[in-house]
Amino acid sequence: MRRRLLQTTLVVLSMFLSVATLSVDANSQTAEALPSDVVAANRELDHQLLEGHRLLDAEKVMGLFTSSPDVFFIAPDGELYKGPDIVRQAWVRFFASLQSIHGKINHISYLREGDGVIAVGQVTYHRQLKGGQPQERVVVWTDFRHKENGKWVYVFRHAHWPLEANVQPADAPSATSPKVEQIHVSPNPQAQFVGTWKLVSTEENLKDGTSRPYQDVGAHGTGYLIYTADGHMCVELTGADRPKWNVPPTTAQKIAAMDTFSAYCGRFEVDEVNHVMWHYPELSLDPNIVGIKGSRPYRFEGNRLIFSGKQAPEEDDQTVDRWMIVWEKQTK
Repeated sequence: MRRRLLQTTLVVLSMFLSVATLSVDANSQTAEALPSDVVAANRELDHQLLEGHRLLDAEKVMGLFTSSPDVFFIAPDGELYKGPDIVRQAWVRFFASLQSIHGKINHISYLREGDGVIAVGQVTYHRQLKGGQPQERVVVWTDFRHKENGKWVYVFRHAHWPLEANVQPADAPSATSPKVEQIHVSPNPQAQFVGTWKLVSTEENLKDGTSRPYQDVGAHGTGYLIYTADGHMCVELTGADRPKWNVPPTTAQKIAAMDTFSAYCGRFEVDEVNHVMWHYPELSLDPNIVGIKGSRPYRFEGNRLIFSGKQAPEEDDQTVDRWMIVWEKQTK
């Protein structure tokens, strides 16, 4: 099974290079002359996937995939989810970020491959992230499906999704407009992080059940986090309403300023399998963290980047159970 999946994946990848030439109408049969009942069953499979999106129902979607441990899904950022549980979690997280979504297939091609079918298609989605504006997106996808226990199911799927939010202005084309921008994304997992992020909030959940913002930042602190395409990063956090210094500053003022400010710069790496960002500080206000790699479990919700995790045993304050910091992508 694994060998056949690999062979099928290679076929799909070679086909994808010429996907622009595949423009079969959604209601047309492909040149492979598949039996009409096979074409109808596969159209229904794709329809049910769209219905699962509309209902934001991860279990319905998973019911359309094989139950084999070989099932996998390649996310728009190039991240590979393999195995039923991991794939299910990916769908749950995706649907949890949405207020609504519905899609319409623009065109699709079905091609016979062994005892299964390869599909290459394009769908336009109209979605709204929680707390966000309506968006229109075109997705190009490839997949392989076969018949299992009497029904057609997906064995793997690879969807290409745009990276940036596409908020439609008031005078944007309507949802029925034929002109829709098609965007392809890089499989580089670092790409979705590159840019400038502004601090939204911080939170520490204490072991006594209470919560508070980061003590050095406070409830109204500010900060910026910057990732560059060449793998470098810088972050600065500061508390609000910091008093101005005397000239020259007093020792007490210097100490107070240190207590409400933190910053470091260095390299970063992304572990896309485990959803962990690694920072490697090369210079820092706190010299003790230079050369010490730090982990930041991450997730994306719309245009927000959220780091959260359990307090590490080596941290000084062991009254903290869990922590979270939220950043928002800046576009100008």
